[in-house]
Amino acid sequence: MIGAYDSVLNDHFSAKHPRIQFIDTKQQSWDGWFRKYDRKNSRIARPLLNELIVLCAKHGIPLEVEDLREAPEKVIKDAKEVDPEMLRGITLEPHQLNAIKTICGEEVGMISIPTGGGKTEVAAGIIKHFNMLTVVIADQRIVIEQIKERLELRDVVEGGAGLFYGGETPNGQMVVVGSIQSMTSPPLSLKKKNFNQWKSRVRNAKAFQEIVNKAELLLVDECDKATDKRYRKLFLKHFKGRYRYGFSGTCFDPAKPVEALVLKEHLGSIIFEIDRKYLEGIGRIIPIRPYMIAIGEDGDKGDRMAYDIAEKEHIVENDTYHKAIKKIIDAFPHDRNLVLVDTNNVEILGKALAEKIEDSVFIYGKTSKKKRNEAIEDFKSGKLRCLIGGKILKRGLDIKGGVHNLIICGGGKLHSDFNQKTGRAVRQNDKGFARLFFFLHLNNYYLYRHSKEQLKSIIAMGYKAKVLVNGQTIDGEQLVKSKFRLPKRK
Repeated sequence: MIGAYDSVLNDHFSAKHPRIQFIDTKQQSWDGWFRKYDRKNSRIARPLLNELIVLCAKHGIPLEVEDLREAPEKVIKDAKEVDPEMLRGITLEPHQLNAIKTICGEEVGMISIPTGGGKTEVAAGIIKHFNMLTVVIADQRIVIEQIKERLELRDVVEGGAGLFYGGETPNGQMVVVGSIQSMTSPPLSLKKKNFNQWKSRVRNAKAFQEIVNKAELLLVDECDKATDKRYRKLFLKHFKGRYRYGFSGTCFDPAKPVEALVLKEHLGSIIFEIDRKYLEGIGRIIPIRPYMIAIGEDGDKGDRMAYDIAEKEHIVENDTYHKAIKKIIDAFPHDRNLVLVDTNNVEILGKALAEKIEDSVFIYGKTSKKKRNEAIEDFKSGKLRCLIGGKILKRGLDIKGGVHNLIICGGGKLHSDFNQKTGRAVRQNDKGFARLFFFLHLNNYYLYRHSKEQLKSIIAMGYKAKVLVNGQTIDGEQLVKSKFRLPKRK
């Protein structure tokens, strides 16, 4: 493909670094563009084939696809044989069945199903239908254990699923669940600190790499994170199989064009997608009632204090902010409250809130597995009124019985990130809805910008948000349309 056609492909499969203006490109001899189409050899990564076909059809570019690979050893059963009763204890819903059937016709691609939509059941159905050596990659220990338990609960494979994480290794199982960290060789710095630990991790990483190398099917949970060099090695070096699929409720973020391009190179396009409104309509998840509460109304939203300093002063160590969160929780004494802490110093803020809020527990990365599991179980059973956590609660946690109130603490302006956080509130509870509380920071320019992006994200998700500011309650959508012209205090 040459000439104008070649330029179309090159332009489409390229992305510019969004912060290129802050990079000294003269010193690095780089123009800031990431290009995934090899113009010299007219080559492109296999996962980008579907998008290439669509692009060529759109621009009238002639394209012939010839598969010169050897026939696969195992043939996937026809999509017509996908059985809604294939998993023990449940009947697959129409969107789950359609997802599995769609995958039967594709070798690579992403499945976009929001939190509460049953991604794990879809993955279980794929594994059972394909019936081949499978590796499931997840990111956090709590999610890895949850996937393993769910696969065994649904009787997906005889002998259960193997686990490759935290020192545990599989024992010849056909399905193995593990973390990307477990198949990554440890840094050399660990060798100097603890040689035995380094040696053990090297040995385990090689063992996991061998399993991945032999696998025929690869499933990647929370695949929106599958963009760094560890995943690049996974896809280009270790996994040799034909079938690979990613799962996420937020595959792409408009603010991260380079990551989107890399993700497509690794896992292809979205081949199946369902949205929250559909899941609400069938009663799979519950609606959210968002409330944005202004804080720092006496401050200066034009203050350009650096973000990390402002976060520390106005969020992490701000007793007024902590009291505002406590006030929200105290307003609902019989509700189950989940507080997501997302700041540079999760430990300080989390512990400060736990000390202030009665009947609450804070868990984070340093919390022991035993204490963490106890806290989560107490929260699920209703013994604990408030659970506070950081990244450990942000993704993938399946809380039986749902939550009544979700409070999001901290900044963050990415739509995909905020969407993930709000997903903690959509699981079914006994009220049929959940409240979401987040904050409009009016005491710093950067915190204020993040707040505005969070409100825009909520509106973009189709939720009606109420904003409590200057003693008044105003419509969130109207505030966005007015370009955030705040009402004066009455």
